[in-house]
Amino acid sequence: ELINLIEKPITNIPKAIEVVVPHVLNSLKLRSIIIMPLVSEGNPIGVVIMGRTDAFPPEDVTRITSLTGPLTNAIKRMQSEEALRLSVANYRTIFEGVQDAILVENMNGDILDANERACEMYGYDYDALTKLNLSDLIPEGRPFVLPEMMVERGIADQVIETYNRRS
Repeated sequence: ELINLIEKPITNIPKAIEVVVPHVLNSLKLRSIIIMPLVSEGNPIGVVIMGRTDAFPPEDVTRITSLTGPLTNAIKRMQSEEALRLSVANYRTIFEGVQDAILVENMNGDILDANERACEMYGYDYDALTKLNLSDLIPEGRPFVLPEMMVERGIADQVIETYNRRS
């Protein structure tokens, strides 16, 4: 029965525990085992299994049980960090993969990020371009509107066409 359980995906957790636990206890000569699910927002995200050759003292059970919160939080943090890493990787792939210049700036017009195409179009390397302000890219005498000004004027949802210059 244990071999059948191992060779197939586990679909019935209580049955799997019923079959596996006695084998684990016997093979490792364990007298006591604690199985604690790690649950976040009603969803299982892991399990803690601990065994001993003698009975767990009550204070150890309390101590082990108190670890479920921090362990669950650590797993959630690692999952969030991985999701963020994948999101950033996807963003960078799109950001660098387009044929258009993309500049990311703050409300004051300081350039925070630029893709490779923007560097080519404006004639700056990345480090030089990200030290500039949008105003540095607008020829003298041409109208210039900062993102902050667009919000103040209630036109933040409008497209503004500008004339820019190369280095």
